[in-house]
Amino acid sequence: MAVNDERLLEDIEALLNNRCPDDVLYFSFELRDKIDNALEQMQCKEVVSTEEVENRLSRWSGK
Repeated sequence: MAVNDERLLEDIEALLNNRCPDDVLYFSFELRDKIDNALEQMQCKEVVSTEEVENRLSRWSGK
């Protein structure tokens, strides 16, 4: 299941920018593969909103 939360992605980007001030990021092959898969899922609209995930978890947990 993927999360399509633009604010969360912006927060992650800001964190990465603070840790990598030279604008160079190095990803392992495995991480790059996961990122590519996530981007492909987003392009194919195979994502679930954060709100929907929270609804599903609430129903599952009985809260």
